Amino acid sequence: TLVQSPAVFERAVLAAVGDARGAWSVAFNLQALANASMALRERLSSEQWGLIRQMGEAFGAAVATRAPGALPTLSQVLPALDRLAVQLAAVTGAQTDRMTRDHGWRLLTVGRLIDRLIGVAARFEEFLAARALGSAAGIDLLLELFDSAITFRARYQRHEDLLALTDLLVLDSSNPRAF
Repeated sequence: TLVQSPAVFERAVLAAVGDARGAWSVAFNLQALANASMALRERLSSEQWGLIRQMGEAFGAAVATRAPGALPTLSQVLPALDRLAVQLAAVTGAQTDRMTRDHGWRLLTVGRLIDRLIGVAARFEEFLAARALGSAAGIDLLLELFDSAITFRARYQRHEDLLALTDLLVLDSSNPRAF
């Protein structure tokens, strides 16, 4: 899988919006978010709409290369992904603060939770298949990925246990990153 990693990363992050192979890419999803937001623009605050629009533009500009067909470098992509994570948190905050708590808001919340559960399940599957959860480094990486390292360490005191990990990331209602 190490040989496939660059190709998988390229497809997942860098594929162009119009590229059929890019249906799971960050660029594709940012464009889909902008399209959905455009259809719902009257329900979004101007701040939220602006954040959504700026995310795609900023990400595209950050990973743009000077040579046609060339791939952006890792030093371009990682800061762009970090910036995008902050922008996505801001969009979620704007949604939480400004949307009316009606059926649409509940549906959006349920969709986000389902999406998060799918993501956790997929990462668990990948980590288990790679036998990464048999080591402290693998558990630390998964906890960092789901922003739960501090909570896990406070509760389980470096106890590397798959059941404890699952409890925190999936079942714990007090963990804001769980379901």
